[in-house]
Order: sequence, then C-alpha cells, then structure tokens
Amino acid sequence: VGFLVRDISSPLFSLIAKGADDVLRAHGYLLLLTNSDGDTKVETSHLNLLARRRADGIIASLVAETEVETLQALQQFKGHVVVLDRDLVDVTASFVQIDHRSGVRDAVRHLLQLGHRGIALVTGPVAVRAGRERLKGVEDAYKEVGLKFPMELLRSGSYDSDFAEKAVIDLFSSDLKPTAILAGGVQSSEGVLKGIRSLGLIVGREVAFIACDEVSFLELSSPPISVVSRDPYSFGRVSAQVLLDAIEGHGPQIRVLSTHYIARATSTPPI
Repeated sequence: VGFLVRDISSPLFSLIAKGADDVLRAHGYLLLLTNSDGDTKVETSHLNLLARRRADGIIASLVAETEVETLQALQQFKGHVVVLDRDLVDVTASFVQIDHRSGVRDAVRHLLQLGHRGIALVTGPVAVRAGRERLKGVEDAYKEVGLKFPMELLRSGSYDSDFAEKAVIDLFSSDLKPTAILAGGVQSSEGVLKGIRSLGLIVGREVAFIACDEVSFLELSSPPISVVSRDPYSFGRVSAQVLLDAIEGHGPQIRVLSTHYIARATSTPPI
C-alpha cells in the first residue's frame, strides 16, 4: 500500500503514517511511504510509480485539489484510493476528513468572548480543504457576535515555517495589528512563535495565541499553548481501515473525524 505524504518532516505525518502502518501490518500489508515535498510533479510521479508496481491501494495526502496531472493519475489508478482531508471531484475514492471548522470556531468564539476583535489567521492555502475550513470556522465565530472577519488579518499560502514567521512580522507592521493569532498547522505554529519572539512580544501576555494541531512541545512549553487538537494516530488508523474495507469489496466511504479546542495559558484577554 502506498502512502503519499506531502511533507515527511512534519511530526503530524509521522503519527498518521504510524497509525496506518499499525493497521495495515496487522492485516499482512506493507506500507510504502513516499514524500512529494510539496511538489505536485513529484507527487504525480509517485502515483504513476505505484500504479506500475500494481499497489493494492493508496492513501494520499495531496498537495492540491485541482492539479490536473495528479487527478488524472488517480483516475487511472487501478487499485483503491483513500484521500486524506481533500475535496476532489471526478475521482472514485474514499475520503477521510477532519472537521477543522468546528474546533476553530470554538477557539475563535472563546477569543471573542475574552474581548479580542483583531484575530489573525496564519495558515496554508485556502484553496485546499484544511485552510478553507479553518477560515470558515473563523468567519462563523465572528458572525455569531454580529461581526465580519477582517480579511486583512488573513495570511494564507503555505504551511512553511518561514512563511508564517514573515506573515507575523507583516501583520504587526500593518495598520490593523492583531491582538491574537491562530496558526493553521504544526509548522505554521513554529513560524508564528518565531515571528512573535523576533518582535520581542510575549505570548499569552502581549498577544494571545492558539495553534491548530497538537504536538507535545505545545503543552510542555512555558506558558502551555492553547490548541485546536485532533488525533493524527487515529486519523491514520481510520484511513487504513477504510482502505482495507475497499479492498474487501465495500464501496467508497466518507469519514469525518473531530477536532476540539483546548484552552491553555495563551488564551488570554487583549491588553
């Protein structure tokens, strides 16, 4: 079974892969991990390689949702496909998705209740499901209090840490400076924290901060960082089980896994 990963350096994907591997290995399947490094051409090449090797199935965490060559390769693949957290059209596959929207909505609702109005979102591209759903969650929370999310506080385009760091510096050099920041992803969180530190600001005192996706250093940091959490290991296990169901003859499925907001010491009122 092939597992297409877009960034093998992310600790999130290592947990997803472990969950999938534990299930597949117990059923006699070998997991072959490939890394596209965010390059759609490499991703398509890996798909074609797995097709030539006649893989029984593919679990795919894709870079984009509309890349023509990638979609064609998926359409032509003869095995079974499980797509992780992407919305694709004209592809016969099962989908395992994350409910980013509700967890982000709960987090932003809490920040608004604390008195924040300038809440920035630093995330990957909103052209793919995770970024799009997180933005919807932010907008939902603002609408609940009769406000509109100021789009000038959105910085989207890449999950890269450097992008997020530069985004924070740019936000604080603009006319509308945020009092709180929500980071959409592990590497985005790393970059946001670097950016806040480079500006000499204190997280949880001078700027509130919430990270999407839990890794151990967030809870153990000082102060402990608030998160919109999901379970990546279970995400991997469910994805593998859905693929096994398909191999055994079951039809395509759509599974949606939850997120939940954990308020810690960085969910603080504006100063």
